[in-house]
Amino acid sequence: MKAAAICLSRCPRLPPRGKRRRIDCRSEYRCLFQGSHAGRSKMILRDMTRAECEAALSANCIGHLGCISGNRPYVVPIRYVYQKRVFYSFSLPGRKIDSLRFNPRVCVQVEQLANPEEWKSVLLEGLYRELPDDEKDHGEHMRAWQLLQELGNWWEPGAYKPEGAAHPDPDAPARPVFYRVEIDTLSGRQAAMA
Repeated sequence: MKAAAICLSRCPRLPPRGKRRRIDCRSEYRCLFQGSHAGRSKMILRDMTRAECEAALSANCIGHLGCISGNRPYVVPIRYVYQKRVFYSFSLPGRKIDSLRFNPRVCVQVEQLANPEEWKSVLLEGLYRELPDDEKDHGEHMRAWQLLQELGNWWEPGAYKPEGAAHPDPDAPARPVFYRVEIDTLSGRQAAMA
């Protein structure tokens, strides 16, 4: 893997952008420059393992969902829960759900920021799968609702009572759509100061 590295020094003697040397490595990015900045802080980037990616997903509840709306990219923040290798979220009906129903290919990006130089970023790619409250998906619909309801300050799943709403009132507010993302690929990067 060709690795690019980032040097955080502000040394005015750094070579011009085209003269910097690249260093090949397997899982870490190392500083590209030699000489004039010796001893200064460097940012080290490395690929995260699958277990580290899953831990980061489990530790967070806000991410950015990317999909295609019409013929353009569309990215929105979402609340989610990741537990036992399953990614659940919800949305009220609208542009996002319409786009996901038309093209179920999605990506979700989640980050953990300690500070500008120390962070983790996880990207998952997969397929959107809606979880209607019907005979086939009722169990998983209820599981998604229960897990998402445990997140604090989240009114939509808490206001939604799936067991008592067999025939929704057409004048009632829109009901949330629960879904999962069936993960195809999962990757992540972590930055730290050397």
